[in-house]
Amino acid sequence: MRKSIKFKAITLIELTIALAVFSVVMLIAIESFMSILRVSRELVYKQAVQDHAEFLFESMSREIRTAKPNYDDSGCGSFVDNQASKCVGQNFNNNYYCQYTNGSNTDLVFINSSGECVRYFLETDSQNNNLSRLKVERCLPITNNLSLCDSSNSNRPLRQAWVTPINLGVELLNFEVTDFINYTALGDRTRKPPSVAFYLKLNSQLWDTPIVDYYNFVTARNIEQF
Repeated sequence: MRKSIKFKAITLIELTIALAVFSVVMLIAIESFMSILRVSRELVYKQAVQDHAEFLFESMSREIRTAKPNYDDSGCGSFVDNQASKCVGQNFNNNYYCQYTNGSNTDLVFINSSGECVRYFLETDSQNNNLSRLKVERCLPITNNLSLCDSSNSNRPLRQAWVTPINLGVELLNFEVTDFINYTALGDRTRKPPSVAFYLKLNSQLWDTPIVDYYNFVTARNIEQF
């Protein structure tokens, strides 16, 4: 008598349920992995923005802290020709720590410890999708026998450079200055240290990261101001 052997088979319903459970588990795993990658990449770009902001603040703060004291603040309003972005005809040998801002407080102008005219300002980069970027320009102080700052002037060349990289936009820049005053001319022997507070909104163009706000406050460290 032949013995029959029975094999257990998987029904179509069981196979469908198994495939459904497997698909759900794989979708959850893939979505979790993609979320981790997305968050990791966003954190990397946020860190890059913070690194650029730290470099920006450090370089600007160092130059502001060591700027020369203000002995004569006459003519500070004409320190920079806002249309031509050039130093204008004033003698600044004893005219330190001048400050100039336009209507929206996006320009900061002073004389650094090397005696150079320094201007930080926003400018649209036409070569980079009209991205708003922070720029700095420097030139030597004006004397009677030298003409205005100009890139073609070997005696007083106007040197310009971008401060922020090509993939970092500046959504907002604001400078607030205090005690940029010639106290001696006012008859006040108490000299308060000048200070600058600047506020930035930075936005990375590499990734859809949120706009990051930064605020910094700098006080001059020159001993002659105290």
